[in-house]
Amino acid sequence: MISEKPDLTKIPVQNIYYLLSYSWDKLEEAKQTPVSQTNKENLSTLFAKVLINGASRILKRGLDSDYIQKEEMVSRIRGQICFTESFNRTFMRKPALICQFDEFDNNILHNQIIKTTIRRMIRCSEVDREAANDLRKIYRRFDGVDEIDMNKRLFGRVCLNRNNSYYAFLINVCELIYDCLLPSEEAGRFIFNDFRRDHQAMARLFEGFVRNFYAKEQTSFKVASEFVDWDLSGFESSKDKAMLPDMRTDISLTSSGRKIIMDTKFYTRMFQNYYEIEKARSKNLYQIFAYIMNDPFENCEGILLYPSASENKVNHQWIIKGRRISLQTVNLNQNWADIHNELIDILN
Repeated sequence: MISEKPDLTKIPVQNIYYLLSYSWDKLEEAKQTPVSQTNKENLSTLFAKVLINGASRILKRGLDSDYIQKEEMVSRIRGQICFTESFNRTFMRKPALICQFDEFDNNILHNQIIKTTIRRMIRCSEVDREAANDLRKIYRRFDGVDEIDMNKRLFGRVCLNRNNSYYAFLINVCELIYDCLLPSEEAGRFIFNDFRRDHQAMARLFEGFVRNFYAKEQTSFKVASEFVDWDLSGFESSKDKAMLPDMRTDISLTSSGRKIIMDTKFYTRMFQNYYEIEKARSKNLYQIFAYIMNDPFENCEGILLYPSASENKVNHQWIIKGRRISLQTVNLNQNWADIHNELIDILN
């Protein structure tokens, strides 16, 4: 019997929001924005509301400011005189004193990113009218902050510190929105690309979510991503050793008496078909087997974890050469409390 292809676009927007919050390690900030518990709200409107809520909190605290370098024509000396520019103006019979100076201003990169993102979301056709109107009100409160030409590299240039770390969650949201907004055929407008259909993006999100979930929600295991060394005999040359691929776990859970290596997988089909018979994906099974057989922890266990949007729980167990391997699913199309309990039960 061939199982149905799971429709992971059925994952409610509320749960996508929690997945992102865990993956970014910003759960407390995320809890400050209530989201719908139904799947009627689309992702674009959800993130518009997150943007409204986050920007409102930042405005309430006061926009972050920093010293920025300016060069202006002034009536008296301020900072350093720009002699060349001033001379050129005088030579052109337009006498002026041009100075370069530092000024404490809120027209800085992270504020510019937020304002520009707000403007782009206002122009997104999927955002509902109420959210768009709220975005316009927020936009006007960023008076004095410039819009900028957005590109992916800008997000890597944002420098936050302990005093303005409260910006981090909203900058993550802005980057996600940047990745999802695509120009529409109508000039100056955007459409929101539902990243639930993006296999690679969801695979990264699922891995980060599961790792940080276990780091936060249980205390029995230490959680890490780690390299597993090949259990070699010792006669191999350094050149031979260098030929072996690295083995890095998605998630390693270690306690004093137990170790689990968990590999998260994101497929619309978790099985492969062989003459109409379902089989575990060989590549995934070989990978987790290599991890647990080379790990020095005695009786190290392996779990292949797949997301699903179905109530039909998958839980296959094998003991191979004395080590347990399981293939399991977690249903992301259910109440968050049930997802929490299901993930904790997997460890038990």
